[in-house]
Amino acid sequence: MLLLRTDGMENDNSIVGAVKNLASDLSQIFKSEISSAKAELQDSIAKIGKGAGLFGGAGLIGIFAAEFLLLALLFGLIALGLRAWLAALIVGMMLVVVAGVLAMMGKKNVADAAGAPARTAERVKDDAQTIKNDVKQIGRR
Repeated sequence: MLLLRTDGMENDNSIVGAVKNLASDLSQIFKSEISSAKAELQDSIAKIGKGAGLFGGAGLIGIFAAEFLLLALLFGLIALGLRAWLAALIVGMMLVVVAGVLAMMGKKNVADAAGAPARTAERVKDDAQTIKNDVKQIGRR
C-alpha cells in the first residue's frame, strides 16, 4: 500500500509561492527605486546647471569690472576739474562686488546639489530591512 504525505508538500508549495512573490516584489521595488534615483539626479543636474550659469554671469561681470577699471585710468588722464577717474573706479569696484555676490550664489547652488540620490538610498536601506524581515518570517514557517 502506498501512503502519500501531503503536509510537507503544502509547506513546500507555500514556500515556493512566497519566494515567487518575493522575487516579483523585489523586481517592482528595484524598478521604483531606479525611477526615483533618476528623478533625484535630474534635480541635482538642474541645480548644477543653474550654479554654472551664475558662475558664467560672475565671469561676465568681472570682465565689465576690468573694463571700468581701465576706463578709470583713461578718465583720470583726460578729466578736468573733478576726479573722474575716482568715480569710474568706484563704479568698477561696485561691479567687482556684484561679481563676488554672483560667484557666491553659484557656489551655493552647486554645493546644494546632492552628489548621490540620498532619499533613494535611504529607501533602499529600508527596503532591504523589510526583505530581511520577510525572509526571516518565511524561514519560521
